[in-house]
Amino acid sequence: MPRRSALPQSLSLSLTFAAFVALLLLFNAYIARRVIRYSSMQRAGRILLGSILFGSIPLIFLGRLLDDRGIRPLGAWLGASALVIQVAVLLATALQFALDLLRMGSKLSRKVLREASAREEASSALETPVEPEPAAEPEPAELWQRREFLWKSAYGAAWGVGATSALYGALIGRWECEIVEQVIALEKLPPTLDGLSVVQLSDVHFGAFIGDAHIRLAAEHVAQTKPDLVVLTGDLVDHDASYAPLAGRLVRKLVPLARYGVVAIVGNHEYYAGLDEVLHILKRAGAQVLFNTHTKIGDGGGRLVLAGVDDLWARRLRAGGGPQLDEALRGSDPDRARVLLCHNPAFFPEAAASVDLQLSGHTHGSQVNFGLRPADLVLPEGYVKGLYRRGGSLLYVNRGFGTTGPPIRLGSPPEVSRIVLVRG
Repeated sequence: MPRRSALPQSLSLSLTFAAFVALLLLFNAYIARRVIRYSSMQRAGRILLGSILFGSIPLIFLGRLLDDRGIRPLGAWLGASALVIQVAVLLATALQFALDLLRMGSKLSRKVLREASAREEASSALETPVEPEPAAEPEPAELWQRREFLWKSAYGAAWGVGATSALYGALIGRWECEIVEQVIALEKLPPTLDGLSVVQLSDVHFGAFIGDAHIRLAAEHVAQTKPDLVVLTGDLVDHDASYAPLAGRLVRKLVPLARYGVVAIVGNHEYYAGLDEVLHILKRAGAQVLFNTHTKIGDGGGRLVLAGVDDLWARRLRAGGGPQLDEALRGSDPDRARVLLCHNPAFFPEAAASVDLQLSGHTHGSQVNFGLRPADLVLPEGYVKGLYRRGGSLLYVNRGFGTTGPPIRLGSPPEVSRIVLVRG
């Protein structure tokens, strides 16, 4: 497959970056204008508000630049603070916009009622002539002031909810890890593996915001599950291979916890970070990496086939890249239970006919959910989190352990999956 030219890809990234910045500016301008309009903020307050909102946008990129240059504590702090501010803006914008629509609807309904009342009075006057009445008085000032106060209070609450939700997601939500247990019946599972405990950890994203504290947290939660096997389903490193040693330290802590050790595959972020270096560190730490190949789990004749494939996005990241399921399953017994590790759940329609179970991550369960789940609107097939069925095959999508983009989790806590395989 010929490699794509660099110019279109560069142009696409530039346009995406420009659109992202333009949207942030638009949302910040929208919120700033509403705050100024519905508050008694003085000039100094307005300047401070504008500095915080609009100044945080370049700080996102400055934090990333400092992190890339090795100035990490400062870069991480600046980047995290700026991203939390911008997530607060986005959440407040959503609530503010909903209130604006509600207010427009309220005004429209009052206007319709007034017009209907006027028509009814005019019709009654034609049927029964009466003395003309004085013109209707305008709405009492007290009623108008009360309504304005209520709307201002609602807008203030929207801004407060947006800010506190973003802070909660950054300070608390991203640390509230859940152990999710899922029992899955596989018809071909050998009797000797009935009750096999497979613990899945995905999307750790070691980087500026994910470090040693998350290694300890992950190891503690995995140890509680008493796993037979630990599988890591990609995106262990966020964007920089210099963070790959953290993934190695995690693997070394997990290997002794599981009878069958640790098996890992790659995700799209391993490509952004540097595929070869990440793979080297994972293998050196003791993980068995499956890259379009398979292994067998179990003892003697009672084994299952555990396959792992390249990431789906690799099809566009490198020539000849992507999942090669036929290659991964070559030489395996089709009468044995087959479990596939594939980072992106969107591959499930292609894999379902050949495997009994696919374990994936990638989606983060949408990571920031605020009344609705944005991932439902953009992810193909709607595989966001939990268990799905297609024909006789099953897919389980892990919500992920870390964060990408803003270091926030809201309505989608970090997950360690304990998947118990049973015969059935």
